[in-house]
Amino acid sequence: MYYEQRYIKTPKSSLEIQLIDEQSKNTLSDILAQNNRIVLLGNPGIGKSTELNILFDLLEVKKEDDLNFPFRIDLKHFRAVSKFEDLIHFKKWEELPCITFILDGLDEIAAIQDFISELESFLSKNEDKNISVVISCRTNIYEKYLINISGFKYFYLDGLTDRQINNILEKRISKLLNSGELNKFRVYLENPFNLNLFCEYYESKGSYPETQAESWDLFIENELKKLTKDKLKKREEIVIPHIKDCLKKVAFTSELMQQNYISEDHVYELLGKDDKSTFEQISFIEKLPDSGNYTFRHKNYQEFFSAKLLAEFSTEQIISLIRLTPEENITKPSLFNTITFLLNIVDDDKLADIEKWLLENEPEVLFLTEKGRLGESTQHQIFRRYFNEISVEKTFWFGKDRRFSIDKIAEFADIDFLIEIIKKDNHFRSVISALDVLSFTDSSNRDFEIKDIFQDLIFSGGRYKEEALRSFRSKGFHKNDQQLFKEIATHFYDDFSPEINHQIIAMIADFQNVDEYFDILINSLYKLYEIRPERIKDNTMRGTRWLLEKIFLKIKNAENFLAVLNVIFNSKFDLKLTDFYSKDFREKLIVRILFFVNKENDFLFRVIDAFLRPEDSFIYRRDNILVEIINRTSKDINAFRYIVNTYGLSDKNYLLLCLFNNQICVDYLVERYINKELKIQKLTDINYLRNRYFNSSFELGYYFERVFKDAGYEFPDDLPNKKQMAQEELKRKELIQSNFEILFNKEAMAYKVAEVFDTNNIEDMTWKMIHDIEWDWYTTENIHGVHHSVFKAIGASVRGTESKTKEDVVKHIVES
Repeated sequence: MYYEQRYIKTPKSSLEIQLIDEQSKNTLSDILAQNNRIVLLGNPGIGKSTELNILFDLLEVKKEDDLNFPFRIDLKHFRAVSKFEDLIHFKKWEELPCITFILDGLDEIAAIQDFISELESFLSKNEDKNISVVISCRTNIYEKYLINISGFKYFYLDGLTDRQINNILEKRISKLLNSGELNKFRVYLENPFNLNLFCEYYESKGSYPETQAESWDLFIENELKKLTKDKLKKREEIVIPHIKDCLKKVAFTSELMQQNYISEDHVYELLGKDDKSTFEQISFIEKLPDSGNYTFRHKNYQEFFSAKLLAEFSTEQIISLIRLTPEENITKPSLFNTITFLLNIVDDDKLADIEKWLLENEPEVLFLTEKGRLGESTQHQIFRRYFNEISVEKTFWFGKDRRFSIDKIAEFADIDFLIEIIKKDNHFRSVISALDVLSFTDSSNRDFEIKDIFQDLIFSGGRYKEEALRSFRSKGFHKNDQQLFKEIATHFYDDFSPEINHQIIAMIADFQNVDEYFDILINSLYKLYEIRPERIKDNTMRGTRWLLEKIFLKIKNAENFLAVLNVIFNSKFDLKLTDFYSKDFREKLIVRILFFVNKENDFLFRVIDAFLRPEDSFIYRRDNILVEIINRTSKDINAFRYIVNTYGLSDKNYLLLCLFNNQICVDYLVERYINKELKIQKLTDINYLRNRYFNSSFELGYYFERVFKDAGYEFPDDLPNKKQMAQEELKRKELIQSNFEILFNKEAMAYKVAEVFDTNNIEDMTWKMIHDIEWDWYTTENIHGVHHSVFKAIGASVRGTESKTKEDVVKHIVES
């Protein structure tokens, strides 16, 4: 079993089943922790039963600790004469402190309403008990029977994401889908049942389905036969061909009405009473809650079934139906996707006539046709005509028509024609467009020729070097000619172009052994992010940082990895940890650092150097991870000694030293102090370190104070005893209360603000000034975890300005 963690979607509105909030990243167990009456909805094959099994296993493992005892019940065993208690195979269930009933397959019960009544009766009789219930059901069946089920909230099992699809494919058949293939198959493969069929198809044939007809047979036919027929057989007899006719009628009607739904009345008029009843339960159909409307679970299904019916008409009727008006010989924009399906499933004889009409009136629509259905000369004719119109005659950028993806257009490309466009160099948009299309062509027999063209333009130094480099990378030529890649990188060694350095980094990301190209990588990093006059600041979203994430985590050489850390955590570079895209990159970077720490004896010391050597280093800055790294190591005394011996004791490292909270470290520190070998930025840092130790351990704080006193150091005050600590705690609570109250007393706030200005003899306050005042207050008062409302109010007022006077700040606070 190839499993990926699944997530739950919640309905944004009970009135609109299709308006779903963005994926909340909640699992079923997360939802259960917040709700004790759940209906888990999803289409056939989406994985509801699997999720219930996983939930059961999770609760079963934790039941002794949580005292929550799960019971998994397959509802297909329920009969109209059953009681709910008959399904529980543990006689003493009533004695358990907490129970979770996991009920699978509500849609498989013939007498659904009988079960609902029995369940509601059971829960009502046992309302004094701590009982949770999770029920799985097909979405359309639930919408037909259970809209008003008492006390239950419904949630949806989300489909597989692109990443999850590829993860499963890689494990199952050692293959990954590219973006084009994902776009083609996503609507099917987000369903694990279909994904399994897809893998079986590949395992038997060694290829993916190529045509719409193959996809139809594989996914839709199998779902109708294996799922719909099996699920409905308990309630009524069905005939698959007849079901398909019903689906085609409804889909075609909805398309002509330019709607993605159809009313209950229209379904009744189209199908009649008996077929309507069956239609409501078909897995491709969902009923919108609290309305009389039906919708296909995905618009593509509506468009496909519509095309199936359209393909049954005569050629004349087809053209009449897809034509905008009798006078305008172009296709109806509203039928664009239906026409896409039509061109790929209609009979060859009819396609020939449709092809002729489109060639005369709207040839670019034929880009939607699967390549194998048209002759090569026709493909080239369509491509040349469209390219000439867009990029040669109008000199527009090619590929900007969102109806046709450039990789689809490239299937029809005439390579000789494009090469001629590049050589003529009549207009820069024509040339760049030709380079773009060439980069998407699947032309292994012409790749040497195309590669030479790209190479000449790259090394020529002309205006097309960036575009040629991008096309070179898109074609993947660097993967099979690493020597040429290195020559290209050398050629652009002194170039600050963001696009060129982005393409170089993108090519490195394609290599498994990135350390082999590290000199090239570090050069591009410096060109892109080192703050210097020659740098060209990149204001274009290229995704470079996303590529760098991949590269950094591939690095296996410790020296190279340290060089990367010295870029990320150095103010001389415009690249910070918070700039990266992935939410989990920070954690993955820490894990990679810890890997090297465990592998290399002195690596931790050198990581410490990377963080503490920069002049602006402050280890508690938001994007600094040194504290977390230290906390996740063994905190060896040697690391403590290294920090003390190398950096001494200072404002920027005492917060780090206090993490080594044991007497051995304190003894080493005081020994260095006694021998006058401890470099101290200012003596008060000893006070700060003592206080930090005391906050983490009273005993260690007292020990630190005693040994330093014995060594001759004089503290300004002693650590508090228990009575004094109680007084300090009272003082802290009073501060918290006064901080809260002053927020609602503008007069008192204004007085305190003025007092800050007067006490510190400040006429014009800057943000740095109030930050320093606040920091001094924290260290002097030794109060942590409490915001000072007055300082925060001043800071909020001056932030984003050069400075403000006392009067300006008071006015801002009073009027806000």
